[in-house]
Amino acid sequence: MFSQVFRRRRPGSRGYWGVAAAVSAGSVLSVLIAWIGGAVAAEKGAVPVTQNYRRPRIAIIGGGIGGTSSAYFLRKLFGETAQIDLYNIGDIGGRTATIKLAGREYEAGGSIIHGRNKYLVDLVDQLGLSKRTKVPTSTGFHNGEEFVLTESKWNLVTVGKLVWRYGFDFFRLYQEVDAWMTQFEKIYTLQDEGKAFKTVEDMVDAMGGEAFINGTRDPLIPLLKSHGYSDRFIGEVVAAATRVSYGQFEDISVFAGMVGVAGVQPGLWAVHEGNYKVSEALLKESKANVYKSLVMSVELNSTSEPRETFIIHSVPWQQSYAEAKQKSKDRIEYDIVIVDIPQHGKPPMQHPINFAGFDAGSHVPSGPYPGEYRHTVANFIDGVPKASTFGLDNPESLPDSIIEVVEPKLRFRSLAKNFPVDVTPEEAAAKEGYVYKVFSTEPLDDEQVEALFETVKERTFVDWLAYPYYGTTHQIPPFELNPGVYYVNAIEWAASAIEMSVIGSKNAALLAHQYWTGQSSNDDEAKVEDKDEL
Repeated sequence: MFSQVFRRRRPGSRGYWGVAAAVSAGSVLSVLIAWIGGAVAAEKGAVPVTQNYRRPRIAIIGGGIGGTSSAYFLRKLFGETAQIDLYNIGDIGGRTATIKLAGREYEAGGSIIHGRNKYLVDLVDQLGLSKRTKVPTSTGFHNGEEFVLTESKWNLVTVGKLVWRYGFDFFRLYQEVDAWMTQFEKIYTLQDEGKAFKTVEDMVDAMGGEAFINGTRDPLIPLLKSHGYSDRFIGEVVAAATRVSYGQFEDISVFAGMVGVAGVQPGLWAVHEGNYKVSEALLKESKANVYKSLVMSVELNSTSEPRETFIIHSVPWQQSYAEAKQKSKDRIEYDIVIVDIPQHGKPPMQHPINFAGFDAGSHVPSGPYPGEYRHTVANFIDGVPKASTFGLDNPESLPDSIIEVVEPKLRFRSLAKNFPVDVTPEEAAAKEGYVYKVFSTEPLDDEQVEALFETVKERTFVDWLAYPYYGTTHQIPPFELNPGVYYVNAIEWAASAIEMSVIGSKNAALLAHQYWTGQSSNDDEAKVEDKDEL
């Protein structure tokens, strides 16, 4: 799918640096004192940086946006001397993958970025990437029988339709989401100040206090009803937003629901030639070594001095998990491990790591975490939709994007024009070069495709586990599994988005650096004032 191919390289030297090569003659005494202090340190995992007389060895497991941005932030924090190795079995970019159809590439995974996603906005500029040409499109909400609302090409007409059907609920929610995002944006200031958090709960508390913490487990719909929103508005507009963002509606949490609603606001954008380009550029900038290997286990080495180390057991990736398991394992020692692959589920869709030798007091999972990822299918079809299925006579009358606000008989959530990742300004102006992306719970069969399309030239699909299922009883894993071992994916159990992964990766990098240098994570100091209610 991607043209970039990474060659497997042998790890560099794992030995200690010679003191004479690492320091000047004038600092030999201070290094000697530091070395003696390290030998009698009372607690491993709290060793100051002066006692780390060799370069840090860091392993990152996973090459998605979380893993590659971790590599980028770690390089910024640790400098050029750190050894950073990234283990990955698929294409770089993970869930921001593309797929090819009709000779063009289309976004198959995470496809949108919000205008207020500070890290993505900044990174695209810093990495020399560019935004994709924007294509103006129209949206319609369909209830399985008819369109309850269709967007007009004239903004004033659309505003009139919204007010006529929903009163001012749409604009009230827009204001609530804006206020919620202002609270959310506190995380950027906190991380700029070096604040890090060992748990997701501590992070969301620092953003918005009790309202945000409760929002990770309280359901969205009762909250909206208590705020006076109508059943019609909730059942159509909010349902459309959360179904297209996360494939669920009835019991979605407040926090995930607000991110989902923000994901259908104006000002969304994408990266020219594919969002995965961000991951590729981050990885290149980080100068990390890349190994196409499957990590089977992470073993604690408690006998290492002056602090504990971690042994990665990995196998070169084959065509399948079953084949890879048969290979002999490589065994490499690291000082820090960053995990950016979900620790839920089981093969062949997911590959949780076996953590061995850790104390009972650590937070490493003894097996896959409870909870599930939503099974999502993105069907790509080069064809002409059947207007009669949606109660219209002419395909030209159909909106560009159709969102089902209920679960229809044909079991799809949305049907939308999907433009190539390298769409040109001319194609955008003429609305040319598109295929249709249809989200469903299972691959569409021939009968379903025939019901949705008049003609089909070509079709394909991507079947994947896209994001967690956000209920009200799920537990959120911690960022810190053990001192020196950090879990980026923990953050997506509050809400899943490309920006969320980058925030989680920066938090993991900050925790790792503070662990290495003996600093405090400052999570108690990061409680921000003015935590207003949602």
